[in-house]
Amino acid sequence: MSIAKVILSCAVLLLLSAAPAFAADACLLLTPAEIESALGAKVTQTIPSVVPPETGCVYKLDKDQVVLSYFTDPAHAAKVKSMKEDPFMRGGSGPNVKDYGNTGCKVIDAAILFSTNCNHYQPRWLHIAVQFHPPKHAASMDTVKALLDKAASRLKQ
Repeated sequence: MSIAKVILSCAVLLLLSAAPAFAADACLLLTPAEIESALGAKVTQTIPSVVPPETGCVYKLDKDQVVLSYFTDPAHAAKVKSMKEDPFMRGGSGPNVKDYGNTGCKVIDAAILFSTNCNHYQPRWLHIAVQFHPPKHAASMDTVKALLDKAASRLKQ
């Protein structure tokens, strides 16, 4: 086998293994210990996921969960720079919504589920949702934003 064929074979193998690597990398953005410390709940399972165009990780907390995701290709991400431009966050006001500048957060109370959602806008769109079932209450927006800030600092641009 020629050296060119060996190099080509290696390149093909590298490309074939790239998609699962993106999902595994998403689970490296936050450690189970960081989530446990912030939320006071034990991470029982970590599940990498790829649902194009997004890559993510689900951290199971028994029947509750933390979902962290980002657009694998930044070109597919929404081109927003603030909460006012965010189609998922705009229009909200009051105590269940908070604008941190480069991050917008809101709490959704669906009676059977409390979800605290935050979107980090620049330089890469990154989303986190912390979902608790009663009798637990929604996670604080400040706590969820702090987790998102840690993940954003580790996300490769």
